[in-house]
Amino acid sequence: MTVRTLLAIFVLCATSLRCGLAAAAPSDTDPHRFAVRTPADVPFFHLDAVEGAAPTAAHARGSVLVAELAQGDPAPCVDEWDVASGQLLRHVLLPLPRSFAVLHAVRAGGRVHVVAAEPRGGAIAYVRLDGALKVESTEQLGRGYAELATDGDLVAVLWSGASGGATPAREWRAVTLAGTQRIAAARLFETAADVGGSLRDVAVVQGKVFILSPGVGLPPLMRYSADLRFEDQLRPTQTPFERAIFPAGRRLLDETDGMLRWRDPLTLGTLETHGAPPAPGHHAWAPELTVVDDGTGRMVTSLGDVLDRAAAVSLHLDDIPRDKVVATPLWISGTAALLEVRTPDLATSIVWRDPPAP
Repeated sequence: MTVRTLLAIFVLCATSLRCGLAAAAPSDTDPHRFAVRTPADVPFFHLDAVEGAAPTAAHARGSVLVAELAQGDPAPCVDEWDVASGQLLRHVLLPLPRSFAVLHAVRAGGRVHVVAAEPRGGAIAYVRLDGALKVESTEQLGRGYAELATDGDLVAVLWSGASGGATPAREWRAVTLAGTQRIAAARLFETAADVGGSLRDVAVVQGKVFILSPGVGLPPLMRYSADLRFEDQLRPTQTPFERAIFPAGRRLLDETDGMLRWRDPLTLGTLETHGAPPAPGHHAWAPELTVVDDGTGRMVTSLGDVLDRAAAVSLHLDDIPRDKVVATPLWISGTAALLEVRTPDLATSIVWRDPPAP
């Protein structure tokens, strides 16, 4: 599992009250849940889910795409599932060896972009699929640890690996793409070799690439242009215990030590704040994985909470303790959902709930 997955395991035990957002009574409608294919039981893996096709008469809730190395498959795959019925609509094997067990996926420009990697710093590949899930392009990027992000138009892939120089070090590289075109590829910076091998975070907002630095002595938050030119940085007065960044429509959501800050992506200034900083000598719980719905501004977190300014409802089923589930939040055609992997049997499901009545 990746750092994001391990982070999710840690925060699943945390309380659902956070950042000054109050909890409301659960909806009368039980969460909907359907099983998807179980991931391969390998020592280190990551699977991902993204919104699929929009709702139609035949598929009233639209579809969801799951990228994973599934049990019994000869290669990693992208599966499309009907959200309303839970039926498998399409199963597409990627042109990669079965050793590529760490997968991340995003949708942008009518296409699906997948970054797949071998565990523990192995080879990294980028695969692009068209709207019909036909493979358009495959490219080997290098070796190391990778993530990707998008604002719906620009896609950024960020990875780290050994620099190969005389002094042991780790270099950080990125590629940006739009549609079928590569915009830029660049070596961004270098850190000491003993800095953690996995990335802290990357986000894309309004065509800008934001990166949380993994190294001591570097600006914690850096901004790059679409062609990967360094533009700006943010240096807080003290080093946060835990930090994560997320796209929030045309703003950047910065979660630091349990506080939420909406930032202007062009100035990095704070536009809105929720929560309170931890008391001196204490730390807040680690940031949750958070996804913001551009249309409503609501958030769904890896704790299974759907949040707005006033209320929270839970997506998790009562019979599954939160410390037994690793969850990835997403929005599917305006509906909050979770990709849940239950431990230790790796049973995997999509969970979604009808939004509460206004």
